[in-house]
Amino acid sequence: MHKTTSLPFKLVLCGLLLAAAFMAQSWASKAVFIAFVSLVLLSLLIDWLAERLPKVVTKIRKNYESISLGIETIVVPNKDIKGKDVERLFMHEHADLKTGGIVRTMIRWWHEPSGECHQKLIEKNEIYAQVAPVTARLLTSMSPAAMRELAVKYVDEVVRREKKRITGLSVVRIRSFVYPIAVSFLYEFIFRETCPKEAMSLISISASDVAKSTRAYSRRDMKARDKLFRYLRNLIEKKDGCPHIFGEDSGLSLDQKAKYLQSVWFHTGIVQITRMTGNALTALAKNKRCLVKLRAEEGEERPYLNYVIMEILRLYPGVGRTNRVTSKDIDLTDKLRIPAGTNVVFDLETHQLHGFDDAPKFIPERWEGARRKDSNYMPFGVGKRRCPGEPISLVVAREIILGVTTAFDIDAPITREIGRPDRPELPNDMCCLSPRGSSDASGGMKLYILRRLLGWRLTLELVKNSLTQIYVMPRNVRDAIRDEKFR
Repeated sequence: MHKTTSLPFKLVLCGLLLAAAFMAQSWASKAVFIAFVSLVLLSLLIDWLAERLPKVVTKIRKNYESISLGIETIVVPNKDIKGKDVERLFMHEHADLKTGGIVRTMIRWWHEPSGECHQKLIEKNEIYAQVAPVTARLLTSMSPAAMRELAVKYVDEVVRREKKRITGLSVVRIRSFVYPIAVSFLYEFIFRETCPKEAMSLISISASDVAKSTRAYSRRDMKARDKLFRYLRNLIEKKDGCPHIFGEDSGLSLDQKAKYLQSVWFHTGIVQITRMTGNALTALAKNKRCLVKLRAEEGEERPYLNYVIMEILRLYPGVGRTNRVTSKDIDLTDKLRIPAGTNVVFDLETHQLHGFDDAPKFIPERWEGARRKDSNYMPFGVGKRRCPGEPISLVVAREIILGVTTAFDIDAPITREIGRPDRPELPNDMCCLSPRGSSDASGGMKLYILRRLLGWRLTLELVKNSLTQIYVMPRNVRDAIRDEKFR
């Protein structure tokens, strides 16, 4: 990875340019030297902001996540609860309540207007009793082989279309590949028919809005979400309530059915698939050794591909933090009792960095011979509370990663050493792509210049996003706390 030019060097350069401007005879020459000094100083300012703003964002986020809302809150792992004790606590039968604390309030607020029917966000109430069997029925309605065949169908379709569009070296956001695949796959998986263009647009915009607002890159676009909700409600009504999805005797209203599909499948499902595959492909672009090793695999098993996905989920779990509220006292150890009514915030990002050699580095080989259950690894949760959509998301992610890396050469931009020091920085999923075997794929001056420019663009985008987060995050928390639905 490219490192920024040292500060002393840039300051010396500024001094020399100013001296040259002072000694220059003509005003035109003075203006040129002063312009160069201005560019160097601007570069210094951008580097300074890119280094510090993400740390400020992290600090603000953690401060807001610790807001108690009138309930005792602890964050794990900590000095008393770490390693396997974190998973034991997560699976404990009395760590079973979900409402309470700012983390859960924010998650539900981000998923509005459909959070009230999201199986993973609500208590075991009447709605939960209705939607949980629906999820189980859908997940068993198609065999793994059929899921894979459906995923391959849409991966191949999107790859063929993109290969016609990308004839040489181009800058591409990986999510431009992933969204059409994820939407088409899940729509046909649920409704057993091809996704119409109107639905493709509505679902992509709504899911993207959830992803951006969750990270405080923007405020919620409730109009876009409401359009998707109305579309799904009308579609379910036209299909006589979709008994093949919800059963003949479902007690859910049309509104609740639409909210369930919107929140569980077309928000959470698409956002998680997009984030997982975008992170994996960006990490492979930054680690050519891993990309070469992945391409060398043959057959259906492809263990190294599994290692790549496990490693990216270790570094970047789909949900960085979640929570549980204890319904009774929990004696986690002989000396540690967690009182009833405690809001336990699980910091999965930190938990999954503990217990690994060179933990911040992307090293898929660390999983060769290692067992998940012996490691601090729970990107989908553990036990009965693990995410039920894990198998389907992994099937789709595998085929997307294989499809893109087989058809295209993928190269990461030259970026600065920015962001968090404890994890490899992935500013976003923008990479340089070219069809494998094309003349531009080998590199050269065009690739070098493109990567340089893209690196600067990503740095500026990181600064912009960080400033947006600092502005938006407090307002999101304020609005969520004031919302009557979450009081």
